[in-house]
Amino acid sequence: MTRVLLCGNSLFVACLQTILEAKPTLDIQLADTNPEHIRKHIDVWKPDALVLETALMKTTAVLSILQDYPHMKLIGLDIEDHHLMVFSGSAASEPTPEQLIQIIEG
Repeated sequence: MTRVLLCGNSLFVACLQTILEAKPTLDIQLADTNPEHIRKHIDVWKPDALVLETALMKTTAVLSILQDYPHMKLIGLDIEDHHLMVFSGSAASEPTPEQLIQIIEG
């Protein structure tokens, strides 16, 4: 079972949560956008992937999370430009839920 922590308040994130929860190999939890709350959730639950809106990636808290959990996949969702950014620097234009599942499980 792959643990995925979703962070965001948009309708897009809520829809994505519903889609991902239908995948039986994924265990999905939702956290609010407060960086301290995200950090606490990660410390306790230890997800395999963190999916958040790109605006949240601009905080120093995200950098410290990556330093402490280097094997966790960080996936940024740019809901305005319809891009998906993986911490490795690769990007996909107009990502589908299937592409996101492949990145999380890959």
